[in-house]
Amino acid sequence: MHPLNDDKHHLTSGIIRELISQGIYPEIQAEQFDLQPSDEWKYPQRSESIIFLMKGRMTPHWKLDRCLTSLRTKQIRVSE
Repeated sequence: MHPLNDDKHHLTSGIIRELISQGIYPEIQAEQFDLQPSDEWKYPQRSESIIFLMKGRMTPHWKLDRCLTSLRTKQIRVSE
């Protein structure tokens, strides 16, 4: 996929590049060599009821255990 010089500013956030790397692109882009900038370049809506991201660097094992134990004790509330 080739961005025209006038369209390269659409790539600054990294979202379009990431979607392309995942094989996700809007219908307007199908079969097009040049980048088709549009508002349709979006992440697909997630279907999980809960998404939990745990991130750390050189985190002691006891802190990970404490976090996971806390998660196990939580009650999931489903909003209607």
